[in-house]
Amino acid sequence: MKNMEKEELVKLICSGYCSFYKPGKDEELACKGFTILEKLLDELKEVPARTEKTVLSLKAEEDLFRLICKRCSFFGQDCDFAAWKRGEGGNVAREAVDPCGGFLCLGHCIDHGTVDIQDVNRVI
Repeated sequence: MKNMEKEELVKLICSGYCSFYKPGKDEELACKGFTILEKLLDELKEVPARTEKTVLSLKAEEDLFRLICKRCSFFGQDCDFAAWKRGEGGNVAREAVDPCGGFLCLGHCIDHGTVDIQDVNRVI
């Protein structure tokens, strides 16, 4: 996956995984998961194809939340998933709050063994 242009990365991660992505919107804004994947790109063997509903293992979700969400510029506000994980989501079901595309893509890579949590921790 070496030498992937940012445009291709946006298509793969944002367009492929993020329910918040809107083509043409300020693409300078990037979630922490995206920036981590950008740093890990040369090391990744592949990014597994996204299935219709990406469900992450509880371990991947917890590890990624602990490692990346608090470092993300969207953590304090603008992230319903982080608010829900902090217990601020009221009675909203987990399925109703989507993490960002970078988070989902990283979790998918972890669950499929193409990257591990130590790799993520190393590039933060």
